Amino acid sequence: MCGFFVMSFSVTFAPTFLLYLGALVAGWAGGGTAVLIPLGLAFLLWHVVMRPAEWPRDFAAWTIGRAGRAVMVAGLLMALAGVSMLLGRGIALLLPPAQTVPAWVGVGMALLATPLQRLLHDPAEAARMAEFLDDALAQVQRPAPAVARVGAGDSTALRAALLAGETDLSTLARHHSPGAVLDALAALQDEDRLSRPLGLALISWACDPVSARELLGHEAPFVALTLVQEDAALLAAFARACLCLLRAEPEAFWDCPSNRMLRQVQQRHAGTDAAEALRALRIEQLCLTRRRLAQARAEWLALMQESADKPAS
Repeated sequence: MCGFFVMSFSVTFAPTFLLYLGALVAGWAGGGTAVLIPLGLAFLLWHVVMRPAEWPRDFAAWTIGRAGRAVMVAGLLMALAGVSMLLGRGIALLLPPAQTVPAWVGVGMALLATPLQRLLHDPAEAARMAEFLDDALAQVQRPAPAVARVGAGDSTALRAALLAGETDLSTLARHHSPGAVLDALAALQDEDRLSRPLGLALISWACDPVSARELLGHEAPFVALTLVQEDAALLAAFARACLCLLRAEPEAFWDCPSNRMLRQVQQRHAGTDAAEALRALRIEQLCLTRRRLAQARAEWLALMQESADKPAS
């Protein structure tokens, strides 16, 4: 982490350092007023390129206040260039150059700082990123809306209804949402408070062919198996209900548990009615998969035939 920080710091500020180093070299080489003006212009060029918001391209955006600030900035930059040159002259008194160095070398270094800095840092992109981060921070710090508090109250009411023995999960899902009902049942299971009637209601609702279309995408059969897999009686009921679901609504295949998961649960309940029911469900899944593969192969062959019959353009 420290190495990354040092690398980022050097990449970002090295060209800026080159700007001031050029002014130091110009003073160290004995440059005078004739060198100060191009050095000041190099400083000003850097500011114009790297601070575009302060130097608008539209003439109408220039006001008296903005123009006054621009003049002050130009004067300050000229002063910085002069101070850097004077510092270089002071260094020359202590460490005079071994041979004559043209002062214009320092000017060239200062002028080179701006294109190098622009290659490494895009001020417009940095401004957009800063605006994005400011918006993200404002959203994080924004107080939670009243809707969230209402949702928490709904979750509490849903939990209370389930604990009170409500088993009409379809009605609860219409009043809240299928996802909220599944989450509430999972929370009860985590607390070991999912009763057998609720487990049967979950199986009946999650594997109901009539509700299958509404529950697509919520993986309700998968959740049901996850919550009842330790109860052999509920597990057998789930396997039979899921088998009926697949036969009535094959598209529910994608929301059902995988064949591998079914095999693992079947092995844990070997020798029980649940294991036999799970085996029948696995066979149905595999047959459905085989039919889908055969259909896909037929469509692929038809597509290849179309390509072969199509004349070359």
